[in-house]
Amino acid sequence: MPALRLVLRILGWLLTPLVALAAGFFGATLGTIIAEWIDSPTVGLVVTVVLGGITGFTALIFWFRFLRHSPKVTHALQLEETIESPIVALVAAEPGTEPVGDTAEPKPEEPT
Repeated sequence: MPALRLVLRILGWLLTPLVALAAGFFGATLGTIIAEWIDSPTVGLVVTVVLGGITGFTALIFWFRFLRHSPKVTHALQLEETIESPIVALVAAEPGTEPVGDTAEPKPEEPT
């Protein structure tokens, strides 16, 4: 059962890039349809790329907003706000303060 739980959690984490990729493909497809009416191939390519990027980025914004406001999904993917790594602690700490928790390196002992 723990292995199944781990696999489902990994698949849940892979949903974020999958959502962005699907939205980007959808936007690029719309851009290609719009590019058919444009005479210049370069402008058509730019329209396709820009529309794919905009839709992918917009989908990520809405996906992250959904994750932030959905307690069930947040709990299922274990996105609780806990500081477990030194990097997260340094980012979470305010400038000029020590990191929260035991993530700070111990001070060396002075010889007596």
